[in-house]
Amino acid sequence: MKRILLLAIIAIAIQPLRAQESFGGLMFSARLDTTHNESNLVVPSSANGVAGFSYHDDTLWFDITANGLTGPITSAHIHSEANGSVQYSLVPYIDRNKIKGYLQGISMGDGHLQKFLDGEYYVNIHTASNPGGEISGRILPEADANYRATLNMEQAGNTNPSDKTPLGLGSFNLSQDKTELEVNVLVNDLTAAITNAHLHYGAMGSSGSVAVPLSQFNLGNTYKGVFNLTTLANQSAFLDSLQQGKVYVNIHTSNFPAGEIRGQLLKSSTLVFDTWMDSSQETGTVNPGTPVNAMGLCNFSVNSRLDTIRVDIQADQLSGTITGAHFHSGKEGESGPVVMGLTGFIQGNSVFAVLTPESPEFSGNLDFDSFVKKALSGDIYINLHTALNPAGEVRGQPASLTRDGVIYSLCTSQQTGSVIGADNAQGSGFVTMDRNYSNLHYGIAVSHLGSTLTMDHFHAGLPGSNGPVIYALPTDSVMTGYWNDATFTPEIADKFESGEVYANFHTSNNPAGELRGQVAVGEFCLTNTSIEDPIKPFVNSVSIYPNPVSSATTITYILSQRGEVSLSLYNILGKEVSLITREYQESGTYSRNLNASALKEGVYIYKLSINGITATTGKVIVNR
Repeated sequence: MKRILLLAIIAIAIQPLRAQESFGGLMFSARLDTTHNESNLVVPSSANGVAGFSYHDDTLWFDITANGLTGPITSAHIHSEANGSVQYSLVPYIDRNKIKGYLQGISMGDGHLQKFLDGEYYVNIHTASNPGGEISGRILPEADANYRATLNMEQAGNTNPSDKTPLGLGSFNLSQDKTELEVNVLVNDLTAAITNAHLHYGAMGSSGSVAVPLSQFNLGNTYKGVFNLTTLANQSAFLDSLQQGKVYVNIHTSNFPAGEIRGQLLKSSTLVFDTWMDSSQETGTVNPGTPVNAMGLCNFSVNSRLDTIRVDIQADQLSGTITGAHFHSGKEGESGPVVMGLTGFIQGNSVFAVLTPESPEFSGNLDFDSFVKKALSGDIYINLHTALNPAGEVRGQPASLTRDGVIYSLCTSQQTGSVIGADNAQGSGFVTMDRNYSNLHYGIAVSHLGSTLTMDHFHAGLPGSNGPVIYALPTDSVMTGYWNDATFTPEIADKFESGEVYANFHTSNNPAGELRGQVAVGEFCLTNTSIEDPIKPFVNSVSIYPNPVSSATTITYILSQRGEVSLSLYNILGKEVSLITREYQESGTYSRNLNASALKEGVYIYKLSINGITATTGKVIVNR
């Protein structure tokens, strides 16, 4: 199951600002420098920077820092690729070499989110010496890439000599760092036993040499595994061919030694979800007569215009024909209502559908946009029904190929000790992890350090405490890279998940650390802001004591209006871990207790909503 990190920052000022919520987010990033100047200007500068973005609930949050500019930032914008026109001004958010804030009203249907997903927008930072822009960078989605393949005899140039209908589905996921290819293939109703399988070089309709052998991933009629692309003799040639649609998967059998079914690997959109389905994921009782190998493979994608969903499902070894197919609302291990019916698209052991917001297959429990948001949150499952198992025979929880992440700020005030001569130091960072949490993509930029940078690291530790080094970062003021070796363990991923990691930049005058940033949701660099919150502050104040908390704490809040109040605590994955209260309350002061004894150490987020509208959020730190 894809675990969703709380994405980006929570803005806190003298008056409560609208805080970022917890679900269905997307991450974007940009590396800024002069070589990527989108205005094609010759810029005599060595400046560079990093920008991190997160999007959800029609709001784009950003944290950007530039380093080495020829002078102060005079303006900054998000531009379009088509004609370079300004789409969003970032000028109100400039603070010396840092730009931090949020933009509202970027809805799924207005075309702007499509351009972010398609990489058509870029950030441009202007200075007096370079009024056309000194540094810029393309804003790209943080996501691993999916290549889908539909396998059949026609693509292999074969004529079926039997009454069988050999078919297959492949979902191939390329890691963002382009070092690994996750292989997922399911085939059905072949005319003979499989003898081999490969990825081949070749465009549609042509044959080519073997690129990647797949036999090591064979499990009967399925292929599952991860291929290390760095072992290829010519990795770049394979990646180029894959990008150009010139790689195909070929399944060989004794009847067709040159290949019985074949499918071209074609790149999917940015928003892709896939899952293996089996009986063990069903929440109800599965008939004992169900074949133990009953399974399915589901791949569905949402186009960048966010107006079309394509669903591909292939099943094998079921107890009988598929009688029903549906998407349901529900987390892993939970049952929920049907939100999209697919029964009308069943073709033997396959399901293929193309749906739009107007499609009648949406049950009414969720509209198109809500379905996409729930899918991004991991709250959608696919269920196939048979006569033997009318409540469901195989089920799976589709996981997105978008990466979980957080953007964060670095400042001197987060250091636990005193900092000398660094009043102007600033920084921004982002991290994202793949859905298997096998690698981490990071970007950090710091500016105006008070003395020479000596080293920088990721440390393990909660806010306000010090901890050991867990990863040595490149000694540089601006960096992007991947932590993708064997030292990135599940235990390390857990620390990032729970907000127990901070970035620390050490300098000659401050050897214990000059700039520090907690890699977690929450505002750890408290500053005032002139940007007023457009949401009426339903909650005049919230206090938590004690915080950090070891076993129990009290949350006190003052309501400025009456309504249906919901107060919940979420972990950094966006999962609700405690419903503190849900009741109708008049305006006034309330106190509610939170029992944290069963919670592990880490950063948690409370969310206080009134009449379904989030009024405020904040952090609770559990530390024992």
